Amino acid sequence: MKIIKDTACDIDIKMLKKCGEWVLGKIGGKDRRINVLITGDERIKELNKRFRGTDSSTDVLAFPYHDKDLWGEMVLSMDRIKENALKYGVKEEEEILRVLIHGILHLFGETDAAETEARRMINRQESLLKEFLQTQGRGEVPFG
Repeated sequence: MKIIKDTACDIDIKMLKKCGEWVLGKIGGKDRRINVLITGDERIKELNKRFRGTDSSTDVLAFPYHDKDLWGEMVLSMDRIKENALKYGVKEEEEILRVLIHGILHLFGETDAAETEARRMINRQESLLKEFLQTQGRGEVPFG
C-alpha cells in the first residue's frame, strides 16, 4: 500500500498503512496493491465532479481497477475526516482508519447506495476497525 499526502496532517502514515494492509489480508486481498492519496476538500470535490458527476466533497473516493499490478486507488479528504471526527466525537486518527477501511471495502465491490447495503457495509467496517484496534493491544486508536 502506497500512501501520499498532498495536504498538511499529523496522521501516522505507518499506522495507516499497517491498518490498510491488515484489512486487505483479512478480506482476501493480501497481495493487492492499492494507492491512497490524502488530500483536502477542494481536490476531492474536483475529482468527485469529474468522475462521478457530483459537485460536492466527500470523505473517500474509491477507484477499483482490479488489475494485477494495481487493484485500485483511493482519495481521502482530511477536511471531511476532521469534520466527521468532530461530528461523531472521535479522534481524527480513528476516523481516518474508518474511512480507509470503508474505501477498501468499496474497492472490493461493497456498495452503500441502498440503506440495507449501507447498514451492512458500516457494520463490517466497524467490526474490522474494532478487530484491528484489538490486534494493536488496545481498544482505542493506537496513535500518539
